[in-house]
Amino acid sequence: MWNIATDLAINSLIASEELPEGGLYPGKPLDLSKCTDPVARSQWQRISDMIESFPPEKSSEWYMDRLEADKDIKEFFENYDCGEDGFTFDDHEGWGDLTDEERQVAEGKLKQRLGEAVKRADRTGQWGSVSGKTREELRAMISDRINWKRIIQCFCGNSQRANKSRTHRRVNRKYPYIHPGVRRGHSAAIDIYMDQSGSVGDDNVELLFACLNQLGRKINFTVFPFDYSVNLEEAIKWKKGSMIPPIRTNYGGTSFHAVEKNVRERSRVSDGHIILTDGEAADPGPSLQRRCWIIIPGRKLMFTPHPNDIVVEMDTV
Repeated sequence: MWNIATDLAINSLIASEELPEGGLYPGKPLDLSKCTDPVARSQWQRISDMIESFPPEKSSEWYMDRLEADKDIKEFFENYDCGEDGFTFDDHEGWGDLTDEERQVAEGKLKQRLGEAVKRADRTGQWGSVSGKTREELRAMISDRINWKRIIQCFCGNSQRANKSRTHRRVNRKYPYIHPGVRRGHSAAIDIYMDQSGSVGDDNVELLFACLNQLGRKINFTVFPFDYSVNLEEAIKWKKGSMIPPIRTNYGGTSFHAVEKNVRERSRVSDGHIILTDGEAADPGPSLQRRCWIIIPGRKLMFTPHPNDIVVEMDTV
């Protein structure tokens, strides 16, 4: 019953057409087409009528109080075994299947929305019944910005591939001393494309490589400067702990299509790529490889990123 109450409270804040099949919504009757038990269907119909009479945007406690006030409904749920009568609630399967960097981005967007709501409430003074303590907690929740460094680290870590080799120094468990054993390791090769626009300054480059320097030793980076083309002659290998000098070799306009062309040519030797840019160029289309856009402070990507892209907006901390 509490699950129903919380679903009603949360789902009423979401557009009804965006809810999954079977999603509960105040003012909307339940779908009882799969309820096969006539006795249970009669009881569910009563619950459905009650939910249909509820107004939207009330608290979970408000809906819970109304459900508990009906003694028959309360007794029904005390003995209810979910799914045995063919009736199921909305399916949450797959909701937690996010990569670490996707989760960080989602948390950042959530904080952004929460921050906008808190600032609007502060500006207008319309906090309603929210207590002073809760207001301070909400303000504290939005004080931390999205951890862009953590997203980059997760992107590089998830791009690692397993390396397998045979060695006589390791005993084969299945065929000991007959066949060589197997040694497994993990490594990643990440390409970094650095936009040569004047807006991408040396301080942005230093910020990025200070972040990458925190990664493990099993990630290899190749740095490519680019403008309307990728400068292969000036590409450099970068290892953990080494210094990257400011790269300023190109001065033309920016083309992400040139980057994507080079990515496809290097698909066999690279596991993913990072583009450090101001975002001010045309959409190159979807990439066949894991792609992470690093947008410098104060700028935005000029187009909608593709589903498999990770977009990181840097700040100066």
